Amino acid sequence: MADSATTLDALWTRLGLDSLPGDAGAADDLRSTRTVDWSVETLRVTRETPTERVDLPKISISPPRFDDVAEPLQGDLVVVGVLGEGGMGKVLLSRQRSLGRDVAVKVARGDASQGTVQALVHEARTTGALEHPGIIPVYALASDVGGRPALVMKRVDGVSWSRLLHDPNDPAWERIRHRGLDELEVHIDILTHVCNAIAFAHSKGVLHRDLKPSNVLIGEFGEVYVADWGVAARKSELTRPDQKPALVGTPVYLAPEMVAGDDTQMDERTDVFLLGSTLFEVLARKPPFGGSDLRAVLLASWEGRSEPLPATAPPELADICRQAMAMAPAQRFQSATELRDALMGWVRHRGSVALARAAQERLDQLIGLLRSGSKDRAEIVPLASECRFGFTQALREWPQNDLAKEGLRDAIEATARFELSQGHLEAATALCRELAGVPPDLAASLRHLEERQRQRARRDARLDHLAQELDPDVSRRERAWFFVALSLMVVVTVGALELDTPLRTAMRSLGHWLPVATFTGYLLAYSTLVFVGRRSLLATRLNRRIAGVVAIVIVGPLVNRTAGALLDAPLQQVVVSDLILSAAVCITAALMLHWGFWLSGAAYLLAAVGVYFWPGHGALIFGIAAVLGIFGVTRTRWRNELWFSDTNDRKG
Repeated sequence: MADSATTLDALWTRLGLDSLPGDAGAADDLRSTRTVDWSVETLRVTRETPTERVDLPKISISPPRFDDVAEPLQGDLVVVGVLGEGGMGKVLLSRQRSLGRDVAVKVARGDASQGTVQALVHEARTTGALEHPGIIPVYALASDVGGRPALVMKRVDGVSWSRLLHDPNDPAWERIRHRGLDELEVHIDILTHVCNAIAFAHSKGVLHRDLKPSNVLIGEFGEVYVADWGVAARKSELTRPDQKPALVGTPVYLAPEMVAGDDTQMDERTDVFLLGSTLFEVLARKPPFGGSDLRAVLLASWEGRSEPLPATAPPELADICRQAMAMAPAQRFQSATELRDALMGWVRHRGSVALARAAQERLDQLIGLLRSGSKDRAEIVPLASECRFGFTQALREWPQNDLAKEGLRDAIEATARFELSQGHLEAATALCRELAGVPPDLAASLRHLEERQRQRARRDARLDHLAQELDPDVSRRERAWFFVALSLMVVVTVGALELDTPLRTAMRSLGHWLPVATFTGYLLAYSTLVFVGRRSLLATRLNRRIAGVVAIVIVGPLVNRTAGALLDAPLQQVVVSDLILSAAVCITAALMLHWGFWLSGAAYLLAAVGVYFWPGHGALIFGIAAVLGIFGVTRTRWRNELWFSDTNDRKG
C-alpha cells in the first residue's frame, strides 16, 4: 500500500492535480468526466416547452437555396431550450426550420478555454466518423454568431441509463421493458447494445475512454445510444511521442492504466474495463471505486480495489464483471465483442440457472427430510426424482452450469445414501455409477452392503439347496414303487412261511437261522432295488435319509437275529426285540425326519405286543406290521412338514 501511495503521489504531481479546487472529491462530483468538472454538478437532462429563448446564443447554419424559396432561410437553427449544462458548456434544444425537426446543439461556455473549444471540435469530428445505430448521429459542425463551434446532433427523446439504474419507478420503464424481460435482463440487454457500439468504434480505431451509465441514453422506444465522446481518441493519436500525461475519464470507473495518464498504455481493453465498471454499477447500483476524496478513489482504482459485489449478484455475471475488470489487460476480455458474447451467454443460460435454483430448493427439502430420519419412500423418492430432473434439464440447456453440476451430484449422493440405508444395493450402485467420484464414506458403506448381500446370497443359496435336498416331491413316484416292491417282498415271504408249501418245509429246516435268512433276503432285495434306482432314490438328502432309515430297519433286525441264532435265543424273544428295535428306529425318524414314521413305529410296537401274546403267529404279525409301516409312509403326501427345517417359513 505504501509503494502504491508513493507512486500515486508522483502521478498526482505529474498530472497537475494539485491545482484542483479544495472541494474536489465529493462522490457525485467524481462521476464527472473531466478534471475541470470535478467540483461542479454533472449534466442533467430536462424537458421544457419548445419556445424560443431570446437570452441564448443565436445559431445559424445557412441552408441551401430551394427552388421554391427566393431567399435562403435566415437563422435555420432556433434555440428553444436547454437539455443539459456542465462545466464545459451546454447542450441546447434547437429547432432546425429547414428540415422541420428538433436537434441537440452542443456549445462551449462563453468563457471556455481554447482547449475546451478544441475538445468540442475533436468530439464532433470523432463522433461524426462513427455511423452506427448505437452512436448519436452528428448532423453538422456549425458555429454560433460569435464564430465559436457548435456540434449539431440528433436529439434523443429519452432518459439516461443512470436514471433508470437508480430509479426503478421511473416512468420510462413502462416504455422500454419489453419481451417479458425483468429489470436485470433489460440492463444486460442495454449493455450488450453498448458493447456493439463500442466494438464498432474500435473497428474504426476509436476508444471512448469514458464509458458509464450516465453516458448512455435510452430512447423513447428502447433505442440505446452511447453519448459524450469528448475524451475519445483514435489509437493513432495515442502513440504520439509529444503526448503529455493527462487524466481523462471518470475517477470512480477508471481502469488502472488510466490513472497513470499515459495514453500509450490504453487500448481496446481499457474500454472493456470501463464496460466492466458499468456492469459493476448494474449489479451493485454504485460505481466500483469509492473513497472520501479524489486521492482515495484514484488509489483504489490504481490498486484494483473495487467495492465488493452484493451477494445477490448472479454468480455468472459476477464472474464476467471480475474478468472484464481484471487489473492486467491480458486477463480481461480482449474485445468488447467477447464481453458482449459472454453477456449474451448469460442471457441464454439464465433459464438454466432458474431451473437449477428451483431444483436446489427441492434438494434442500430432500436433505432436510433425510436428516430428520424420515424413511417414507412415497415422499422421498418423488422428491429426489424432481431434483435430478431439474438439474439434468438445467445442464441440458447449459452444460457448464456449476450450480446444476453440484446440485445434481448432491442429489445423486443423497439418494444413494438413502437407498443404502434401505438396503437397496442395486439402486445405490446404479446411482454411484453416475458420480464422477464417490465419497470415501459412501464407497465404504456400499462395499459393506455388497458384502452383506453376498453373505445373504450365499446363505440363500445354501437354504435353496437345502430346500431342494429336503423337497419330498423329488422322486416321490420312485419312492412309492420302491416301498411297494418292499411290501410285496414281505407279503411273499410271510405267505411262504404261513402256507403249507414245500418252500415252508425247506425254510423250516433252517431252524434258528430262518429269521437270519429271511432278513438276509430282505437286505439283498433292498440293496438291489436301491442300486437299480439309485439316481432317483439317492438324488436328495431326504431320499438318502429315508433309504438309510429303511436300511437300518432291515440291518438292525438282521444283526439282532444273527445274534439270537448264535445264542440260541427263543424265536419269540428275537422277533419281539426286532419289532421293538424297528419301532425305536421309526420313532427316531419321526422325530428327526418326518412325522409319517410315527405310523410305522406304532405298527411295530403293536406287532411286538401281538407276537408276545400270540407267538405262534409271529411271522404273520411281523409281516402285517411291516406292510402297514411301509404303507403308512408311502401314503403320506410328503409335503414340507419336516420337523427340523424352517425352509417354508423363510420362503413365505
